[in-house]
Amino acid sequence: MHSKKCNAKNGNLDIISTLPDAVLGHILSFLLTGDAVATSVLSKRWKYLWTLIHNLEFDSIFCRGKRTCDKSCFVKFVDRVLDCCQSQNIQKFDLRFYGFSPIELPSVHRWICYSVERNVYELRLRFPLETEGPVKLPKCLSTCRSLVLLELDSDFVFEIPSSVACFPSLKILHVSARNPDGELMEKLFVSCPILEDLTLYGNIEGCDDPLTFNIAVPTLKKLAIDLTVEEFHYCSVHTFVVKAPNLEYLKIQDDTLECYTLNEMPSFCQVYVDVGNMLINQMGATKDEVNHAMELIRGIKNTKSLELSFSTMAILSYAFEDNVLIFPNLTHLKVGIDSCFGWKLLQNFLKNSPNLEALVLKKEHTDSSIYPYENELEEPAHVGYDWIPPENVPSCLLFHLKTIHIKDIEGEEDELGVIKYLLENGLVLEKMSIKLSPYSTKELFNENMITMFPMGSKNCRIKFV
Repeated sequence: MHSKKCNAKNGNLDIISTLPDAVLGHILSFLLTGDAVATSVLSKRWKYLWTLIHNLEFDSIFCRGKRTCDKSCFVKFVDRVLDCCQSQNIQKFDLRFYGFSPIELPSVHRWICYSVERNVYELRLRFPLETEGPVKLPKCLSTCRSLVLLELDSDFVFEIPSSVACFPSLKILHVSARNPDGELMEKLFVSCPILEDLTLYGNIEGCDDPLTFNIAVPTLKKLAIDLTVEEFHYCSVHTFVVKAPNLEYLKIQDDTLECYTLNEMPSFCQVYVDVGNMLINQMGATKDEVNHAMELIRGIKNTKSLELSFSTMAILSYAFEDNVLIFPNLTHLKVGIDSCFGWKLLQNFLKNSPNLEALVLKKEHTDSSIYPYENELEEPAHVGYDWIPPENVPSCLLFHLKTIHIKDIEGEEDELGVIKYLLENGLVLEKMSIKLSPYSTKELFNENMITMFPMGSKNCRIKFV
């Protein structure tokens, strides 16, 4: 005992090596597999400790602890690790195979089946392809009973048998594809009886034919759709039909504006919509795209928390002219204010959100703005930043709105008009925070100017950040 204490004082006691093998194997599981294998050179005892790991993470760029690795070396390395690995229950299998080609497909099939046989819990597959075409995945994948999380980062195909229960434990599914197969996607969604979290990412520029994606998942709680295009020679032709009555969170990011239909309108807890960025940059929005935006907003009108980007607000400015939507459950609203339509929709949201409690306004300073294609749409009234107060004070200001955050303002006349109106008519307002844009100047804006505005609430505190 005395000698151990002396060694500890001298820094010679190896505390880590005194831990049981199972504990050390668990610790090594948090390293990249190549780094875990590299610990075999530390001592005689450590030579095979890495074989106890239950997380397998392979990256063809980082092979054997080196930054570069040719494909044949990578395949041999993965094969050796799997041959030596002792764990019968794989917690995580993560494969990133850059430069993958069909020649390596038999090896990839072998690795996936290995993870399935060992009751894999989380499976992530990433295959940036050297050749065009989807990756064909092995049949064993679709009947994996242990899988809870599945991430597929490439175009893929695999058989989904209708007579056998597929993915009975899968709760989280993330799919990234360049040329998605709508029919295969639909079969996949239906085959996940307890799916709760679904993320779809796609570059749909190469999909010329209209596709329909039916997302009918009764158990779904979280849905994220992220669609990108690289060049604007594309029109919105695809349709997403969502039937998810228990959906709580919805996030849609779409460079253009596909058609989104929510057939069963759940009472969302949180919704984020950012659509039409490419339309703004190219200065064009068709009637169909404007109608798509309005249909989407109708489907989410029961949400409690809503965030809309400035591009979304710009497109909605066309649609709100003849449409009145009530947001009966909305308590938290965050919107971007763009450089063309400005505050046009703010009064609509204030009037039609009777229970609004928290409001965030973010000013976006953009050079471009959205205009319709010729002869498609008339320019809406009140274009610009002009603030036009509602004829009657909205009920949310009188009874519910307690916090307001205004970001990136410069002190221009329209901004001051909004601040003055909200302070004067917010009878239960407790806090207003104001963040100045880096471009604001003291000549245009100062704190004393704001504190001199009349305030409808005696309890309101103004904070400048």
